[in-house]
Amino acid sequence: MALALVLATRRWRGTATAVSAEAGVGFWTLWGLWYRRRKRADGETIGKLRAALVRRLESEVRHLEHELQILRTIGVDPRDDTLAEAEADLARAKAALGLD
Repeated sequence: MALALVLATRRWRGTATAVSAEAGVGFWTLWGLWYRRRKRADGETIGKLRAALVRRLESEVRHLEHELQILRTIGVDPRDDTLAEAEADLARAKAALGLD
């Protein structure tokens, strides 16, 4: 139990560090949004987090489109689960960006 808590904390710290660096938001600001009961963030922080999310989703869309192109090029059966999963992931990412 204690080991699981330590590993989860380390995983969160690593993720939070990466997100804070990518978004340009301080680690402790992100920590406060995650752990404090009252959630407050100024417009600049929210804007930075939103912009980082959009960049990440756009990158994911490009990656998934490339993956689908490769799968179709090598002739994967259209009924294959890999192809269906990639198409579903692409549809979700585009929907989140409003690109439907």
